[in-house]
Amino acid sequence: MTAKEFLQSLIDRGHDHYFGVPDSLLSGLSKSLELDFSKKTQHIITQNEGAAVGMAIGHYLGSGKPGIVYLQNSGLGNIINPITSLATRDVYNIPIIFLVGWRGQPGVKDEPQHTFQGRITIQQLDLLEIEYQIVNEENLPKLDLLEESISQNKQFAYVFQKNFFKNDNRSLEKRSSYKNRKDFIEKIYSIYCNDGIFISTTGKTSRELYFVNKSSNKNAKIFYTIGGMGHASSIAAGISLSHKKNKTILLDGDGSLLMHMGILPIIGSQPLENFYHFVFNNSSHESVGNQPTVGSQLDLEAISKGSNYKDYFKFDDIDKLEQFLTSNYSKKGPVLIEIVINQKSDPQLGRPHESPAQNKDIFMKLMTDET
Repeated sequence: MTAKEFLQSLIDRGHDHYFGVPDSLLSGLSKSLELDFSKKTQHIITQNEGAAVGMAIGHYLGSGKPGIVYLQNSGLGNIINPITSLATRDVYNIPIIFLVGWRGQPGVKDEPQHTFQGRITIQQLDLLEIEYQIVNEENLPKLDLLEESISQNKQFAYVFQKNFFKNDNRSLEKRSSYKNRKDFIEKIYSIYCNDGIFISTTGKTSRELYFVNKSSNKNAKIFYTIGGMGHASSIAAGISLSHKKNKTILLDGDGSLLMHMGILPIIGSQPLENFYHFVFNNSSHESVGNQPTVGSQLDLEAISKGSNYKDYFKFDDIDKLEQFLTSNYSKKGPVLIEIVINQKSDPQLGRPHESPAQNKDIFMKLMTDET
């Protein structure tokens, strides 16, 4: 089944309001909402999955119709509070339709950060009292099950197994003259690899940094935040507070920044003179298909200064960035440096050879050896 066919079946039944965070398993679905149904639906890509639930609740309160929330199963943690504190039948009794991509399904090969989440996905839905149907090629979506649940003000989820939707090769890339993220990562790495501690956000940023480090003759201290989108900034702040003699180099993205942006004023309130927050902004969830974020509309200068960061700078030129960083090497932080990039990456980009736990051990040994 194509994502377009599935969405059309929902739209035909009047389900036309969609809120969510793009997912690689459901990439075709969010692409189709943008490319096929932009005039027939209300589609909002939210900063995190909990916010999508909140908007679906608001949509129901305003219209009397259930909203649809789509997410990767890793986002189930973000929906627990608005489900258990608001939408549950014990409080406001709000029906919601969920479209969930099942990463890490037991018995299906996937990345290590999805293993535990994949194993507990169905138990989480049971615990939250969300009715569901597991969807695959032999068990197509049963719309009558959905309608029966929401008619009783229950929440209902379709849980999509890997490769259920046919691949959608269409691109949402917006062409630009900006440079690749990897080129900037290489330059930042070359400047800070000797005395910096790197923390990189999930997705292709960590993968690119991994291979930049592997191909160098250095052995930089790097924590790759594989999974936990939006939490790299909090992790970096914790490291920076406990290890002040080194520069903390956070490599973040606009989508990751948006997901848990409330950490910024916390960072700004702390004595983090060694904190350098790089935000690669391509206004998209590039790692899962270039679905748009509101990154191009963000005034990160106002946001960072309002969060009490000491300084803000913006670059789209590698040479100018290098000149600035080398001449301001001892600038006191926290500093936010926005780097505008394109929406491209190497389609053959590999993944770390070591497990997340092994990379954690390598990082902590390097930290211990230094002290």
